[in-house]
Amino acid sequence: LAAPPEASVNRVALIVLLGVALGCGRTSSAGCPAAYRSDPARAARIEALLGRDPEGAPLLREARGNYVMCFSPKGAGVTSGDTLLLDQGADDPHLAARSAHLLLHRTRGEVKTSGDPRDVVEARGSALEGRILARLSAQLGNDGPR
Repeated sequence: LAAPPEASVNRVALIVLLGVALGCGRTSSAGCPAAYRSDPARAARIEALLGRDPEGAPLLREARGNYVMCFSPKGAGVTSGDTLLLDQGADDPHLAARSAHLLLHRTRGEVKTSGDPRDVVEARGSALEGRILARLSAQLGNDGPR
């Protein structure tokens, strides 16, 4: 016996509703927005670098792991709530320094910044990022900003 046509429509509606309820199409992996992906091994390397830095380690402790790092080729290095959106093409020392910048804003409750380097809040984060990158580059023998 074939199911009546309305049963097929109901099944499709149920599948769509389940997909929405489970977040399909909204996140790509581990809480990352579409077009971003999690990379736990890379996130651990970045956190290890940051944990070796005298200014980065306290930020990690303060953030207490209540964030997720997401990577994309189009990563803008911005934060969205508890998500750090990072450029997968950047090397780990650059991303560690960038993460420190973003975590500084996040731990200070600065959920929205202008991105304008003349803004005091943004300048503070950029200065921190530069100091951490310089130290990590010196430790690792890298060339610094790229």
